[in-house]
Amino acid sequence: MHIPNIFFDNKNNQIILNEKIGSGGEGDIYSIEGVTSKVAKLYKANKLTSNKITKISLLVEKQLGFPGICIPTSVLNNSTGTVGYIMTKADGKDLGKTVFIKPQLEKYFPMWTRKDLVSLCISIIKKIKFLHEHKIIIGDINQFNILVTENENYFVDTDSYQVNNFPCPVGTIYFTAPEIQGKDYKSFLRTYDQEYFALATLVFMILLPGKAPYAYQGGGNPAENIKNKNFSYPFGDDISWRAPKGVWEFIWHGLPYEIKETFYNVFRLDKRPPPDEWLAKLEKYYLGIENGDYDDTIFPQSQSRNLEYVTTNIGGADSYGTDETRLGYSSWNKIGIIELSTKAVKYLSRSMRKRNDEFQFDDFYRKGELTLTGKGLDNQNKMDMDYFKNNVGFQIGKMVNSARDRGRVDYLYTIATAAYRAATNKDDILSLIKNDYGINVKILSKEEEANATLDAFLFSIGKKKNDLNGNYLLIDMGAGSVEISIFDKDGINNTTSMSLGTTVIQNILLSNTNQDTELNQAIRDTEKFIKDKTKKFLQSKSLPQIPIEKCVGVGTAITNATGLKGNKKQHGFVLEIDRIKRKIQSTNERLTTNFVVVGDIDFENARRNRIDTLLSMRFGLPILIEILAYFKIDEIVVSGTGLWYGIYAQKIWMYNENNKNQKELI
Repeated sequence: MHIPNIFFDNKNNQIILNEKIGSGGEGDIYSIEGVTSKVAKLYKANKLTSNKITKISLLVEKQLGFPGICIPTSVLNNSTGTVGYIMTKADGKDLGKTVFIKPQLEKYFPMWTRKDLVSLCISIIKKIKFLHEHKIIIGDINQFNILVTENENYFVDTDSYQVNNFPCPVGTIYFTAPEIQGKDYKSFLRTYDQEYFALATLVFMILLPGKAPYAYQGGGNPAENIKNKNFSYPFGDDISWRAPKGVWEFIWHGLPYEIKETFYNVFRLDKRPPPDEWLAKLEKYYLGIENGDYDDTIFPQSQSRNLEYVTTNIGGADSYGTDETRLGYSSWNKIGIIELSTKAVKYLSRSMRKRNDEFQFDDFYRKGELTLTGKGLDNQNKMDMDYFKNNVGFQIGKMVNSARDRGRVDYLYTIATAAYRAATNKDDILSLIKNDYGINVKILSKEEEANATLDAFLFSIGKKKNDLNGNYLLIDMGAGSVEISIFDKDGINNTTSMSLGTTVIQNILLSNTNQDTELNQAIRDTEKFIKDKTKKFLQSKSLPQIPIEKCVGVGTAITNATGLKGNKKQHGFVLEIDRIKRKIQSTNERLTTNFVVVGDIDFENARRNRIDTLLSMRFGLPILIEILAYFKIDEIVVSGTGLWYGIYAQKIWMYNENNKNQKELI
């Protein structure tokens, strides 16, 4: 059907259309004679409904003027009535054909850097913010209805926007929030919160050009991934990685902490920030690039550190197995303790010349071997049995031989902690130890571990729990977790655990960085995460903020903060808050003076080079400060004894109490 080229706007001004310059499913775009800044859209006869006409009229009534938003500014009429509308002329090509495809991005915008991508995000978000302020929801945010030029971007297909009670009738799976996946877009009104999901997706796909947040290796269809919140880029201690490798990994690690945190909150936790929050974070990112704090490369080529083993959460709760093995070496009633921790295998026994008189460190024979047991756990906490046998089992055998040959031990008690609690195949581990080395192992519950750790300290000062006056707070910072327990004379009355041990924190640092990440930035980001997590954890657990008579601390970070060498000298040292803060500062200076980027650190030999200890202090001590602040405590007493002494004490206390007329345990 021939359409006359003479039309009228809503003020009855004559409009003459010239050549057709574009075409779509709903209609065609024409230039306007004598006007270069505007164009007209004419609908196809069967596409213009009364609802559409009403919606266009509502958009026109708002008389919005914002550069780049091609919203209807006037209805377009002819003798038959409304046939279309007039809007600002757009320019450029859509995101999907430019920014979202690497060769096209380099073709159309060869001079662009990452700063330009951030600037593009900021410009787009300002437009969305403007629309929201005028009670308009876009609804169908996607890569095809935003056109891009070197210096501007244009919002098109604006007649589908949601206004008043008229929904946006279309949508795109990648930009549709989980709760409305699969719904008929015409049947409901979208919320601002759902728009915020689409906004976050758009920002993600610009900063990681064209890569959808839920695209991952071996993933299902996009809708299912979104509904299941299968966001697989690592953040904090959620360090599984199924997302695409290579350049996407490098881009992700190069983003600021706050940007990664926001993406994680949106795509895993459904916490969706409004435009204002995005603007603040992105403007800060832009300035950071200008100042040289962040890489300005769009597609960085640096190699990320490869972690073969990543332990995500080495918690668990229940005890498991039995600890006693009768070696029957002699009739001395001598006992030995083997502790299987997340990092090491340790053996302890007491000299046969000593019994239960005053505690002295020199009375005990101690031996330990670093095994890094926790690294044998994969992302699902299954222990690699070959790794265990080669790296851990061999050392267990050595300790058993020490108990038999050097120690002349009659009763051997073997206990295991966090990594063993977490292992999903713990039966396989205990069977291997029993079959290969002939000993039983008990995996302690968190409560049993806490009790034994405090008993170790009390044993060293000649007390038991029933001797306590007031409440004792115990902070045990291990490789797998941080245990926080409150005791009184009746025993333990509250215990809880955070999966932020020293091994876990080191994995967090490595999994959230590249080799080229500046160490100072990596440390700041990691510290911010662990401090935020600690605060939230303490508040969520509602730990009683009761008066504390004494706070006792154990673990590498705490003992080394004393500046003294050896448990004998460290034991009983009082660490005040100010000293802890100074230790954090001096440790940070040592690390950042010696290493510029993360890749400078030789993690394979971290223990030999003392880097392991420095990292434990740098990240463990801020956690300690947060805990002390929560309980309103300004000092902590260092315990140099630890779990194995506590197990020893428990065994002799129990045996000697029940067998008063028999030979005591040694």
